[in-house]
Amino acid sequence: MSALEDLYQQREELRRAISSGALKVVFRDREITYQTTANMLAALRDLEAQIASTEGRPRIRVHEVMKNRNWT
Repeated sequence: MSALEDLYQQREELRRAISSGALKVVFRDREITYQTTANMLAALRDLEAQIASTEGRPRIRVHEVMKNRNWT
């Protein structure tokens, strides 16, 4: 199995765990237990970035802008 196929499989397992509400993901001989769903979503974003890099696609960046009403 190629590295890219491995990443696809890891992403699929992580997505299944997130959608089922589980905090544990098993991939081949590895078992990872996350503390929160937020940690799982961060891992999913990281996998997506690795896949994009391996495929030669540019990395997508998202910037959040916050505004405080009390600023002058």
